[in-house]
Amino acid sequence: MLNEQSFKQMEKLLAKSQQLMDKIRRQNRKWPGAGAFEKDVDDAKALLEKMGQVVWDLAAAAVESLDKSLDPSHDSEIREAVRKEYALMSRLYEDIRRAHEATEEGKSQSEALRQTEIHVKQFTLQSEQTRDRLLELARVTRTQLG
Repeated sequence: MLNEQSFKQMEKLLAKSQQLMDKIRRQNRKWPGAGAFEKDVDDAKALLEKMGQVVWDLAAAAVESLDKSLDPSHDSEIREAVRKEYALMSRLYEDIRRAHEATEEGKSQSEALRQTEIHVKQFTLQSEQTRDRLLELARVTRTQLG
């Protein structure tokens, strides 16, 4: 059954992504316009891959947990939440790619990093909203199944 523990891996990944953004922000203050280094880009890509798998696993667990009483509107709600998370992950990937390309071209990463930070915050908020809604649906389901 879907519960708070189901979201621990996502919470860890979100914390790691925030730590990476904090590190990049510090580096950018030290070296303005070039705060994300190749290792940071590689770390970010790896985090995004892990997040994608975790989001997929959570969606599958949600559908399985809620399957017995899933209202069709809840099913579409879950699909929409997962779609939003994947769309934000796609934006994050593009931000990271642009930051990396800027470095290779000798340009400033500042705008790409600013966009990355915005999208990390949006992704974090979306993940928290999805978690809260899925947990609410799981509680309702447990109550209905008695």
